[in-house]
Amino acid sequence: MTCWTSERRARQSAAIKRWAPWTKSTGPKTHEGKKKSSMNAYKHGMRSRPWLSLWAQLYAQRLYVRWVERQLDQIRKNRKLEKRTQANELLKRTRINPVILPDAWAKPCYTDPF
Repeated sequence: MTCWTSERRARQSAAIKRWAPWTKSTGPKTHEGKKKSSMNAYKHGMRSRPWLSLWAQLYAQRLYVRWVERQLDQIRKNRKLEKRTQANELLKRTRINPVILPDAWAKPCYTDPF
C-alpha cells in the first residue's frame, strides 16, 4: 500500500474537483435498470418487510405455545393433586383397623445361645 503525502492528496482533490464525476452520474433511466440497481445492496433479504413480519408472527406463536404449555402443566399438577386427594379419601373410608397382636408375639422368637 502506498503512502499518500499531503501534496499528493491536494493534487488528487483538485483533479477530482476538475473532473466532477458526480455531475455525470445520472443513475438508471429504464424500469429494468432501476429494478437491477435496486438490488445492488441486496444480500439475503432477511431484513425485508415480509421476513420481519414472519419473524414477529413466529415470535408471537412461540410465546403462545409457551403459555399453553404452562397452562397444561398447571392442569396436570391439579389432576395429580386431585387423584392424590381422592386416593387419600378412599384410604380413609376403607381403612381397616389394625389387628392388635399379643405381647408374646412382639418379643423375638429366638434365644441367645450365649
